[in-house]
Amino acid sequence: MRPRGIAALAWATLASSTLAACADHVGDDLRRGAASLPPAIEEEIIAGGTTTTTVPPAPVDPRTLEVGACMDDVDDEAGRPPPGVDALLSGAQVVPRTCAEPHRYEVYARIDLGAPDAPWPGAPAVAETADRACTDAFEAFVNGAWEDSTLDQVALLPDEGAWIDGARSGSCVLFDLGLVPLEGSMQGSGR
Repeated sequence: MRPRGIAALAWATLASSTLAACADHVGDDLRRGAASLPPAIEEEIIAGGTTTTTVPPAPVDPRTLEVGACMDDVDDEAGRPPPGVDALLSGAQVVPRTCAEPHRYEVYARIDLGAPDAPWPGAPAVAETADRACTDAFEAFVNGAWEDSTLDQVALLPDEGAWIDGARSGSCVLFDLGLVPLEGSMQGSGR
């Protein structure tokens, strides 16, 4: 081997052993908590190469939610919910929530509004049938009289077009009279 090759080999051996020793000290520092990696790298190492991402639920048609589902209005561009319940009644989409999270609405009943072959009875007749059925279901669900409650209810009903397409059920939805967010299910709450 030429003298220059021997010098290069010696230099490479020295450099690699020095770097290995430094790397070992960095590893010791990481284990002791005296040093940390940048957050992105740290997450990968801690999570073992897997990442958990929380994605907000996509808005849905409230009439598709099952009994016991909780939901919120979709916020406006400024991040505020719409005032009142008009958006819900007009068919706006909602964001599903777990009932453990603060939420504005809870689906407490599904009601039948007519036989599959029944002709469209008109909006007032559908609303009257729904009001009676939702009030009865409300009192059973909440375990208290609707008139004495701090909660109110609305019915999400099919319109004539949906009726003609075969829709014969509605959803009964409760909310706080002051639109204060609810926490937990209102089932059996006596509110």
